[in-house]
Amino acid sequence: MNLEERSKILQVKGACFNCLKTGHMSWNCPSDWRCKNCGGLHHKILCRQSSEKPKDSEVKITNTGLATSTETYLKTIMINVLASNGKQVKVRVLIDDGAQLSYISQDLIEELGLKSIGEVSLQHSLFGGVLTETQHHKKYELKMRYAREEKCMNFQLLDKKKLCGRIERLAVGPLMHELKRKKIFINDIGPGCPEINILIGANYSGKILVGRAVQMENGMTAVNSIFGWVLFGEPDSPSLESCAHLVTSSLLVQDISIEHLWQLEAIGIKDSVERKSQDDVRI
Repeated sequence: MNLEERSKILQVKGACFNCLKTGHMSWNCPSDWRCKNCGGLHHKILCRQSSEKPKDSEVKITNTGLATSTETYLKTIMINVLASNGKQVKVRVLIDDGAQLSYISQDLIEELGLKSIGEVSLQHSLFGGVLTETQHHKKYELKMRYAREEKCMNFQLLDKKKLCGRIERLAVGPLMHELKRKKIFINDIGPGCPEINILIGANYSGKILVGRAVQMENGMTAVNSIFGWVLFGEPDSPSLESCAHLVTSSLLVQDISIEHLWQLEAIGIKDSVERKSQDDVRI
């Protein structure tokens, strides 16, 4: 969303250009907020200086988006990963074809004691058309072990403090009989909801999803990979829990309203009316 589009939305809503709240204009805004770029009487996201595109030729734009609900299962799987220092651990992995690149959580980096092999600068194009400011990611190398062979595949992953929110795993139920009958073995199953520590994007997903797709009677789809089977899709008969309370999560973006329009961590903006000083604002 560019500067003109942001300004137009605020004008339509009758909102202040300084604190983004309705009920007053910027010239009589009660907030002591001032633009961190130029000191002007407007919010940072409306500053023409900060709206300029990065001139660094090394900055690339990458699509990074994930939107799910508890009624829809994603391609998750448990995989044994190995670091170059010999450490090995089984982690929960999300295969996300909607992301162009692949990522690793900061927690797993620290657990395995990984050392960075490089750094890249990216702008993330998110669900909803939001383009983030330039973000710097360290690059790490990791091996993942095949399901039934003593082989490993090398991955280069970019760091991210937290990859996504809660991603439901398949519960034990009647579907187990059909899976057993069709000789489909799912390893990310059961109670609890472990953290996603690795996200495999489209730069690798095509290399690991090598098996045929099998349609299940409940409408879900199973696909084999070099690491084992993954099951995904929306069941024809959602669980009672899903019907009672639908939770929608996104990797880096949420549904937009005027109150939440720029409270996205992805673009580093927090509403500052209740803040005591500019120093409290987290970018």
